Amino acid sequence: MYGRRVIEEYLRSPHAAIKPARIRLLASLPEAVRKRLGDWAPKTPIDLLDARQLDELCEKNHQGIVFQFEAHSFPGLQAKKPAEVLSTAKGPLLLLDRIQDAGNLGAILRTAEVYGFRSVFLSHQCAPISAAVHRASSGASLHLQIYQSGNLQQFCKSTRKAGFWLCGAIAPSDLERKPNSGQLANRTLLQHDQLQALPPTDQIVLLIGSEGEGLRDLALRNCDFLLTIQLSGQTTSLNAAVAAGILMDRLRFRSLP
Repeated sequence: MYGRRVIEEYLRSPHAAIKPARIRLLASLPEAVRKRLGDWAPKTPIDLLDARQLDELCEKNHQGIVFQFEAHSFPGLQAKKPAEVLSTAKGPLLLLDRIQDAGNLGAILRTAEVYGFRSVFLSHQCAPISAAVHRASSGASLHLQIYQSGNLQQFCKSTRKAGFWLCGAIAPSDLERKPNSGQLANRTLLQHDQLQALPPTDQIVLLIGSEGEGLRDLALRNCDFLLTIQLSGQTTSLNAAVAAGILMDRLRFRSLP
C-alpha cells in the first residue's frame, strides 16, 4: 500500500488496528513523518530508502511512503457471506459486476464512500482489491465494507428477502441494440432525471456493470428498475466510473432538477 493520502486514510480507518509488516520511507521525508509512524507502530521496522529503491517496490507515485503487509492482513474483501451482511445492512448498497480495471474500480469506490454507500459487493469477475485500487480511490475504499457477491442469482434473491430493490444501470446504446430482449421486458425504465419514482434510497441496491459489456443478462433479469443516463452528444456511452457517479448523485439528491 502506498501514497500519502492512502496511508493517511488507512490510519483513520478501522484497519489501522492491523500494523504493516514493514514501513518503507523515502529517506528525505521530514523526521516528523518517521516519528509519527514509529509512535503508531513501535514494533514495525522502518526502512529509509532512496527514490530508486522505492520505485522498485511499487509504482512511481508512492510519494515516499510504502506499507508492506503480510498477505493475510492486507485490507481487502470482508469474509462475511452476502446473506449474513444483507440481513442487517443499511442501504444504499452497491453491486459491481465485471469492473476489471483497477482505476475504474477505485474511482467508483471513492464516489460510493462519499455518497454514503457503506457496503459494496463485487462479482467474481471484478478486479481484486489491491494497492492500485486503494490508490485509485485515494484511500476511500478503506472506509467501506467490501464483500464478494457470490452467486449472482442467490445474491439477488437475498437482497429481495432483506427488503431491497435492485436498480441496474444500462447504457442507452444497449437499449437501442436490444429493446425487445427478454431481460428488459416488464422492467421499469427510468432516465437519470426521473429517479423520484424509485423507492427510498436506503432500500436500494445499485448495480453497475463493465463499460464494455454492461451488466450481465442474469443481472438485468433480476432488476426491479433499469436506470439510464440520457446523452446529448455524439458519444454513445460513458466511462463506468462516471456513469456510476452520476447515478449515485441522482439517487442521493433526486429532488434536485
